[in-house]
Amino acid sequence: MINRILLIVQPENQQHRQVDFLTSFLEEINSSPEEIVFFVGEDIGGTAIFEQELPDTLLERLQFKPIPSLNNTPNGNTIFNIQNNDHFLISGTKLQLACFLSELKLESENSDIVAVCVHETPDQSSFVFHKYTCINSEIHVDLETVERKGIIPASRLLSAKSYTFDIVNPGSSKLSDEQKRLLRSEEHSPRENSSNTVAQEGFEFEAILAHLISQHPRVIETLMNCIMRADKKTAREEDIVCTMENGDYLFISCKFGKSGTMAELKRLANATISRNLQPREKWKVLFATRHTKLELAEQQIVEMGFNVHAVSLLTIKAFLAQLN
Repeated sequence: MINRILLIVQPENQQHRQVDFLTSFLEEINSSPEEIVFFVGEDIGGTAIFEQELPDTLLERLQFKPIPSLNNTPNGNTIFNIQNNDHFLISGTKLQLACFLSELKLESENSDIVAVCVHETPDQSSFVFHKYTCINSEIHVDLETVERKGIIPASRLLSAKSYTFDIVNPGSSKLSDEQKRLLRSEEHSPRENSSNTVAQEGFEFEAILAHLISQHPRVIETLMNCIMRADKKTAREEDIVCTMENGDYLFISCKFGKSGTMAELKRLANATISRNLQPREKWKVLFATRHTKLELAEQQIVEMGFNVHAVSLLTIKAFLAQLN
């Protein structure tokens, strides 16, 4: 039984993640508590992301309550006013848990109470429940780990890592005339010699591939131009990232021009972006190239033993279809 759900609002670049945490948690427990309380610190910006992304059925039960910054909260000061069977979703620093447990200890000195703290495992694959049963001022802790049922879209995970990206809407994604011509060229008369390619064709190639991927029934989300910046410089970029209906993630680098195949294959073989997201078995790295270069890329992958898949505009649909 759940009385209230409590959550401390994080900065805006973490709020997409908190939306996913809350909605996935409610799906997992299959319960609808009457009250959901979001505590908003004085050092936090707006909460518009929650109002935009949470369904109306949750917004109707949602309360925003202002609190001091946790760093400025005096010892012994109550923030949460903990009630029996409250569930506190931890989605930030350990300071959140420390403040909650401190207040729970004070509450247990006056009355018997049960409260639960919930957090996700680092790979976001499971929920961990910490059940605190306070009787006669003594606290007993029970732990339970529950595997998460829902699929986490890559956009949520990348947002939590401060990436920027463009989401490809499969309903409105359309090819331009130039892109259609390039696709027909690849389908019917691929150029053997790629020395005449121009930079714009590389961009068009990425857009065509993202369009084809977004239209596939086994893909639930397609992202383009996923960029992480550090010190105002681009620290990492992936051309296309997508989430599959089976929970796999695809990280795709596009190379339409003549050079750089081996260097890019080596980079992809040591890709680190996905290790920030989910267990290794959940992600697959793809090298997308023009069809006339596909056989050479596949040969280099085999010779070097790279854990990379090579695809072209002509083989991408078949590759997606055969994924389990």
